[in-house]
Amino acid sequence: MQRNSKFILFLVAVYLLTLMWGQLRLPTATIESLSDYPSLKAAPSLSTSSEKLKMLAIQKWYLKRSMNIVEGNTPPHISVEVTWNFGIAARVHTSYYSSPTGAEGLDGLYICIFGAWFRIHSFMHVMA
Repeated sequence: MQRNSKFILFLVAVYLLTLMWGQLRLPTATIESLSDYPSLKAAPSLSTSSEKLKMLAIQKWYLKRSMNIVEGNTPPHISVEVTWNFGIAARVHTSYYSSPTGAEGLDGLYICIFGAWFRIHSFMHVMA
């Protein structure tokens, strides 16, 4: 019985650590869920302004560290707004603009499973 309780405690600890990792990467995961993410990834840098990144400060830090994000309005320009976040579920509006025919907006509901975010519902998805 002692061995089972230690194993369960270990699993709970691992799950909590992966949830913390997931919280850190939430904005990055939502950008990766955009349909045109491969073209964004190929861009030398992404621009944004502080008003367009509405999330926790630590999430901003990780987002800027994981992707080459600079201040400004040069295309491609990204925007991420975490509407609400309950730890294992979050609603996030993510968009980018690169030209009049290269834009996308996605307002989605995401669920976190062991640190990985999966979009389970799209409230709005607009592409140009």
